[in-house]
Amino acid sequence: MWQEDRHQRIRALLSTLHRVSTERIMADLGVSRETVRRDLLDLETLGELRRVHGGAIKPADEAPIAERAHMRVKSKTAIAKAATGLIASGQTLFIDAGTTTAALAEELAKLANLTIVTNSIDVALKLRGAAEQPEAGNEVILLGGTISDRAMATTGATTVLDIQRYRADLALLSPVGIDHRHMARPTTTTPKPKWRARWSPMQTAW
Repeated sequence: MWQEDRHQRIRALLSTLHRVSTERIMADLGVSRETVRRDLLDLETLGELRRVHGGAIKPADEAPIAERAHMRVKSKTAIAKAATGLIASGQTLFIDAGTTTAALAEELAKLANLTIVTNSIDVALKLRGAAEQPEAGNEVILLGGTISDRAMATTGATTVLDIQRYRADLALLSPVGIDHRHMARPTTTTPKPKWRARWSPMQTAW
């Protein structure tokens, strides 16, 4: 069976079942566990599913943000620490919403002389708390928009318009996956125009 045919079958299973096990995919497609693993990795990179222990789920079925905040904490902290190595004093940063970028906010709170533009309420609150410290000197700008309960972030047309007022040196995003043609891929519920707006004022994105 060709790769694209396998991908279509996996998409159909997820569309019907919302959650599918590796064993079910192996049985339906008649392929090995390793082939299923590669296919799930490919589809996750495209933002079409999220791998979980024993199989995959649709992105819309992702665990609530409060639950995800306690998942892979060490990995998120390591990513956050590595990201701070890319940042220089005096820069303007755009930070996306997500549990990994929330971990990044905790690391950024230790730095000073930054301007941070974000649509993440969690990121803004973490940095605001740090701003109460005498040695802190970061400016935090929370973008306007409609509050999304799913991501604890501002979204919608107002956010799209608001972000275009700023130009950042770095964009630190937390996408579902990376596609070699379309770059960062959001969850299926994120409006595409907002993601296009995020890229346009950025010099570099990570």
